[in-house]
Amino acid sequence: MPESAIVGSALAVVLLGFLIEAFFVRSFRRAIPTRVVVMGMRGKSSVVRLIAAGLRGGGHRVLYKTTGSYATVGHPNGDERPVRRRSLPSPLEQRRILYLAKRLEADAAVFEAMSIRAESLRVEVAKILAPQIVALTSFRPDHLNDLPDPIGAFAEAVPRGAVVICPSDTPDDLRRRLMERHIPVHAVNPEAGAPYLSLLPYREWPINLALALEICARLGVPPESALDGMGSVTPDVGVLSAWRVDSPPGTWHVVNGFAANDPDSTKLVLERALERWDRPGGCRVGLLNLREDRGDRTGQWTSALSRETWPFDTLAVVGAVPWSVKRHLRRALGERLLIVRSSDPGRILTEIASNHPEGGFLFGFGNMGGAGIRLVEWWSREGEPA
Repeated sequence: MPESAIVGSALAVVLLGFLIEAFFVRSFRRAIPTRVVVMGMRGKSSVVRLIAAGLRGGGHRVLYKTTGSYATVGHPNGDERPVRRRSLPSPLEQRRILYLAKRLEADAAVFEAMSIRAESLRVEVAKILAPQIVALTSFRPDHLNDLPDPIGAFAEAVPRGAVVICPSDTPDDLRRRLMERHIPVHAVNPEAGAPYLSLLPYREWPINLALALEICARLGVPPESALDGMGSVTPDVGVLSAWRVDSPPGTWHVVNGFAANDPDSTKLVLERALERWDRPGGCRVGLLNLREDRGDRTGQWTSALSRETWPFDTLAVVGAVPWSVKRHLRRALGERLLIVRSSDPGRILTEIASNHPEGGFLFGFGNMGGAGIRLVEWWSREGEPA
């Protein structure tokens, strides 16, 4: 057989495979009348959970999926299960979740977008999930190595025919690029959710609740029904939370701010945490968790902590701490810097407490993955909610 014929046959097989794949994905989508995707840099998991809970309050059978360090799938019966992966995370796993939603006879599915590269985000959202509604959350910088132009990536990922719901402070350039593609954009006042925050079982950001309520209303669920469902929502593992942990002779208020990731978002979280859990006269310790696979974040944190003033008496650093980072932080912080060479939560607290036996305010930030999730699990097990 001529070489050209072999190549042609191979291409035909590949094309047939793509057509079969597309057919099955479309059939999965058609079985789920309502599909919502949440994109952005911050708050995605919380918004997914709030939307799903609100739709459930309106009588929908909802499946939802969050991603990140603790990826989960929420079933229509209320069960929540971790996403099982045999290899590295891939946006192609969304096909499997679509099929699960069809099999469980969900009439609505809410997805957190998981791609961090522009081309894969476009395939995941526009080609695989094809939602009718896209929620856009904050646009503070993150994943800069993989997503240097987040505005362009998000604008191109929204499929034609979808409606975008976003905060009113979303960059004008993003809204302009969406409207150039004839995609309707509806802006939500970030404070519109504030009057209802007390109805939730945990501390939430007003904009997250505002976005969820607006989307539920557009899908026919009135605010009172949506809020009734949200009253029993299970918070994401990264939600701002705190515990009281005894480390004799002192006591610590330890705060989970790991999910904020970037310096600007973390400052907002830290401000709220200090208002709620700081103790007059006590010490303040920042606990920065660095990840080896998040070099862009490590660079952001090195710069922010070296050049800006942060309200910490001591900065403890755990995780992957390159020599260059240690040198820069030591130059900026001097004896206030503490490098902890352990990933064990108990040992980390013991080493911090040896420098501050009186206890105080301990704020975890930087990254949820790695030591972050282990610390949160240990704090929630060993401490009392603060």
